[in-house]
Amino acid sequence: SASASASAGTDGGEEEEEFVQAQKRRAVDLNIRSMTLGGVGLEGADKERFNDIKMRLAELSTKFSNNVLDATKAFAMTITDPSDVEGVPASARGMWAAAHAAHAKAEAKEEEEEEDPESTTATTTAEAEPDADKGPWRVTLDGPSYIAAMMHLPNRNLREKVYVGYLTRASELGDGADSDNNNNNNN
Repeated sequence: SASASASAGTDGGEEEEEFVQAQKRRAVDLNIRSMTLGGVGLEGADKERFNDIKMRLAELSTKFSNNVLDATKAFAMTITDPSDVEGVPASARGMWAAAHAAHAKAEAKEEEEEEDPESTTATTTAEAEPDADKGPWRVTLDGPSYIAAMMHLPNRNLREKVYVGYLTRASELGDGADSDNNNNNNN
């Protein structure tokens, strides 16, 4: 019985060693595969073509990300009816009210600059402080705003508008032709 337990311990050690060796072989195989897929071993025209493809992929990836970001920033929905935000947590209403106030302030500043581009001192227009209870509220596709809208807006039609806006960002179905990622597929 003592010799049976001793041989079982030896078998367990051998199995463990085989397992460790198999894991090491797998790690080496995966590293070699990764390097091969990364272009190691290519020469001449193949290497040049591979590098051109990598550069094009990087350009398209950056353009795609920028288009999605531009489309995300371009979408906004202003809610003016307090019943449309009834039951929404104060933190979300506050975020949306602050977003509306910031947008209104930016628009006012742009209008002042258009009227008098030489002016170095912008006249401050009477700007209303954001009011989370009275609104208006500006819902955007930025993560916190989008999630709060999808979770808390009681009006199904408003939630649908936000959802469709989110799904169609940077697509042929979205509002912005400049940020349509289908245009990237031409080359």
